[in-house]
Amino acid sequence: MGICLGNDVPKLKAELAKVKDEKARIDSAWSFVNEYTNCDEEAYLLQEIIKLSTQIKDKDNLAEAYNMLARHTYNTMSCTPDTLEYFLRKVEELNLTSERASSLLTDMRSYVCYSYIFSNMTGKALDITYSFLEDAERSDDAYAKLTANEMIGTLYAHISQTDEAIKHLSEAYKIYKNSKESSAGVGLQLQMELSDAYLQKNDFKNLRTIINDMQVSMKEYSPANYGFYYHNHAMIESCLALCDVDDNLLSSAWNHIEKSKTLTPQNDTYIVMIQKYSEAFYYYKKENYERAWELITNDEIDSDVTFYLLFKIDLLEKMEKWKEVAEYRKKLLDDNKEKTDLLLNSQFNEMRVKYDTSNLEIKNSRIERNQAELRARFYGVAFGLMLLIGSLLTYIYIRTKKDKEKIEVANKSQKIFLQNMSHEIRTPLNAICGFSQLLSSPDMRSILSDEEYAEYADIIQGNTDLLTTLVTDILVSSDLESGKYKLNIHPCSANNICRHAMNTVKSRCPNHIHLYFTSDIPEDYRFNSDEMRCQQILINYLTNAIKHTEQGEIHVDATLKEQNGYITFSVTDTGTGVPADKANTIFERFEKLNTFTQGTGLGLNICKKLATLMHGNVFLDTSYQNGARFVFNHPCVA
Repeated sequence: MGICLGNDVPKLKAELAKVKDEKARIDSAWSFVNEYTNCDEEAYLLQEIIKLSTQIKDKDNLAEAYNMLARHTYNTMSCTPDTLEYFLRKVEELNLTSERASSLLTDMRSYVCYSYIFSNMTGKALDITYSFLEDAERSDDAYAKLTANEMIGTLYAHISQTDEAIKHLSEAYKIYKNSKESSAGVGLQLQMELSDAYLQKNDFKNLRTIINDMQVSMKEYSPANYGFYYHNHAMIESCLALCDVDDNLLSSAWNHIEKSKTLTPQNDTYIVMIQKYSEAFYYYKKENYERAWELITNDEIDSDVTFYLLFKIDLLEKMEKWKEVAEYRKKLLDDNKEKTDLLLNSQFNEMRVKYDTSNLEIKNSRIERNQAELRARFYGVAFGLMLLIGSLLTYIYIRTKKDKEKIEVANKSQKIFLQNMSHEIRTPLNAICGFSQLLSSPDMRSILSDEEYAEYADIIQGNTDLLTTLVTDILVSSDLESGKYKLNIHPCSANNICRHAMNTVKSRCPNHIHLYFTSDIPEDYRFNSDEMRCQQILINYLTNAIKHTEQGEIHVDATLKEQNGYITFSVTDTGTGVPADKANTIFERFEKLNTFTQGTGLGLNICKKLATLMHGNVFLDTSYQNGARFVFNHPCVA
């Protein structure tokens, strides 16, 4: 038993080959599956069962095998969420109606959701979980409702929205306690998740209640039949110690602390952290702050958990170490930035889903109403006009179908835009607000050095510039779309355009990236154009280059020699580059090569439209292989 490395696959192939009947071979493969867990042998056997079950159209075995393969790939983290969604669709297509099939689909949907959660694709996970919960409530399936609420609770816990996590985990736990069929293992898992959520909030009253329930559940298990026996008992003892310390039962708390040390599993850093926290909290209550600090700054534990950082800050304030307090507050701000972005995106996605659903229903209702009116209008026409009626109805159907397609395209663009804005505008706002509050506090000003003060001011200025760029992109894109955009044409210097664009982005470029400019154009050369719009194209090019270049250089060049009759501006970097098949699509609206980088997806599209207005063109030089080279050609005579 245990984890295998694939050495037994040839032996299994030989054993299965001896069985000629497909049904008997499936039974034989299932008997071997029980001997292997989360290893190559299990994956091979399940794939064989799927192949054989497909051949003889055995839907029940096919559904079971897809479910176990989904569980296998999820546990071994050997696939993407898309693969798990593929397995789920294959089982849904079987249209099974048994109670077991419903349970399989519930488990598989949970694998899909968890894979999105732990891939930090929280918007997608939120869509799936709420859709799952609605389906479960309509079918009144207790197990599905329990699982859906547990998934939503886990999602909110992942993005540090603890109140929402507790709300849904408590609902799942209530369903569990009212159900006679759920296993004790399911209840124990929910108790663990709830205890962790209450711990994050330092809600020791509810923590004690759930830990008492957990003690009852643990009586059904022993080390022989439950792998997490010591983990759970160590968690119980440490949490009871925290609750006793909070109630000033220090003698009882110390007994729990001592017992938890004898149960702490090796290499279980989370349990070690909780144990250290309970002991540090004990010394905190006894006002022995130095000993408490020594316990929670141990190198073997993960000290970046939010409630742990807050406890450290509290301790440092008690010890009046104000400089360290400022450092840890900055660390807390930095560490929580990503979680804050996830939270904002999740909240925004939830509102977006509700808005899009409502908006689409209204538009579909209008289309259906229009169709009904058109049909009623022609019902009284005589038989001699039937041919004309048929032609008109066909025309109406085609137009309606095209309208629906346009609505779907518009909705998709709107969703992408709203999702981008929720992140791109909130991110610099968070930094501006957070560091402004830090600098405006009299207590903080007295302990910050001049260098730190200047650093934080630069952060505020950089994020202000970023926010200004984002808003400018949105406004410019709107004007360009409306057809009302006007150019301000006058004689311009190509070299000055390049220098001004570089000066604008210079503060955003890391010191280790070399930013330089070359030109073969005379300083007194002039051409007619809109100087600000030319600069905007180069600024967008440079902004992209800075985002995607981790080391090396960024080169701005202007030349009259590359294309006859045109000034060729180019920005070349040594960054990650752009695949050749994306050379055209990246200039479309909302297109981004990497959805996790900053930006609206409007910058290159704005470049394309501005260049067209100035009778020029923009493109990606696909012949350049050492990064990316973006080109802007402008006619010498406008």
